[in-house]
Amino acid sequence: MDESAALDTTAARAVETADRDRVLWSDADREWASRAAASIVGERASAEEFLARRAQLVLERVGTRQAAVRRTVRGIRWRPWVGVVTVVAAFLFGLLIDRIGGGSSINLLAPPVFALVAWNLLIYIWLLVRPLVLGRGAAGPVRSLLIRVASVRASGDLSRADAAAAARRTVLAALPRDWA
Repeated sequence: MDESAALDTTAARAVETADRDRVLWSDADREWASRAAASIVGERASAEEFLARRAQLVLERVGTRQAAVRRTVRGIRWRPWVGVVTVVAAFLFGLLIDRIGGGSSINLLAPPVFALVAWNLLIYIWLLVRPLVLGRGAAGPVRSLLIRVASVRASGDLSRADAAAAARRTVLAALPRDWA
């Protein structure tokens, strides 16, 4: 399963598990999605293909009813241009720091090299100490930040005060947490 299908599957799971009162996604909807996915992918399809297609159907139908769910999934989805920008930036950064190691020896006390060595030591120490400080079950700082950012992006659509808004709020809170 690729990343896009995994995100769709996670979002469909969030819709189905977070909406316990079946306000956004009823039992009839669940049965329809399973039957439709089975008929589309066929009998010989793998479990991954079935789940990916079913998730697409769930998100299409829920997205027509609750646009906030569709926007949240779109907001979490990976942007392909980020990879290209990262590669180009790394190349340009490599060109800029080429002067550090241009000779036959590298001066380890040169500020850019010393900063790099110090940074690496700091990260290695953090990787060793972090499990002792945070424990296994605690969310790391990057994961917590991602959950907070995704939740803030999703919270803009929570103005209506009714049962559907409460169900939507639960789903929109579960989706970034589950994806992270």
